[in-house]
Amino acid sequence: MRDFHRKTRMFHLAASQKRLPMRHALSPTPETSWPPSLVLKFYDVDLPPIRTTSSYIRGEGGLTLLDYFAFSAALSKDPRTIDWFLVRNPIYLVIIMMAYHYFIQYLGPKFMKDRNPLDLSRLIMIFNVTQIVYNVWMVNEMANVCWHYYMSKIMDLLDTIFFVLRKKNNQITPLHLLHHTGMPVISFICVRFYPGGHGTLTLLLNSFVHSIMYFYYLLAGLGPGFKKYLWWKHYLTLLQMYLYKLVTSLQ
Repeated sequence: MRDFHRKTRMFHLAASQKRLPMRHALSPTPETSWPPSLVLKFYDVDLPPIRTTSSYIRGEGGLTLLDYFAFSAALSKDPRTIDWFLVRNPIYLVIIMMAYHYFIQYLGPKFMKDRNPLDLSRLIMIFNVTQIVYNVWMVNEMANVCWHYYMSKIMDLLDTIFFVLRKKNNQITPLHLLHHTGMPVISFICVRFYPGGHGTLTLLLNSFVHSIMYFYYLLAGLGPGFKKYLWWKHYLTLLQMYLYKLVTSLQ
């Protein structure tokens, strides 16, 4: 088990050399050994089957459920949140949930069996006020993100202005004008009346594709020497189409 955790931790070390991807995560072959440091963002790992109680009795190999969860978590950690409170290690959440169910189903009822109900009115009042403040703060944070998204749609209008100033009027299609006219209006309505909530998913997806799209524009604007790096234009168009279908299906 210690060797298992040592191997999984190696997925998150800084890359200093490249090796062939492992065919088997827990038993690498000589041709696919663990490098001193390695980062894998997209890979195919062949995990052994989960070891059930019957297979354990028969002495068969495999991962326990805890091993499987730990390995999966190790492969999918997001470096932006890895050190956040109660996020770094899933064991914290496991302990909290186990303690919660233990108290609700056993310890709490046993403790209160021969006691009178407790007067928690003041504590509950403090709890409710805390929840109100916390949730209002979260709504405000989502509203701030919506406002920044609205500002980005106003900035997008410069696309069309640049076309006019560069005499690229052939690129100002009716669809282009419809998009750049509708998005600021929709964004204004969202910020004005519905800032936050599930609607932020659309903002997230749109901002994601726009970050890639403007990176493409940046490379294209650097001159003919960078044209060889723009081979993925077709995939960018496909990504825009798929995300559009996804967003419309979520509405």
